[in-house]
Amino acid sequence: AHGASGVVSVAGHVCAARYAEMVAEVDAGDLSGARTVATQVRPLVGSIMGTGQGAVMAKHAMHLRGLIGSPAVRLPLVPAPAAEVDALARAMRTEGLLPG
Repeated sequence: AHGASGVVSVAGHVCAARYAEMVAEVDAGDLSGARTVATQVRPLVGSIMGTGQGAVMAKHAMHLRGLIGSPAVRLPLVPAPAAEVDALARAMRTEGLLPG
């Protein structure tokens, strides 16, 4: 909306198609459509960036989708608590990224 094109996003690793849709809406001049997409993915972004460390949560999300073999991280990062991973999985199901 401010003249740039693209997104740098940790959550984008998990919902790249939605971010591409949002950027396409902006590029087409449909800011209302872009805001709709942004609003729809907000719970997922919040579960990745709002509770724990973003890279840790994104790695858990990629593991839940079966895209990587392990969510393990190296120090100083530590694994996410089970409650945060459960909330992430719920948000991913809502977004259609995991089976219901």
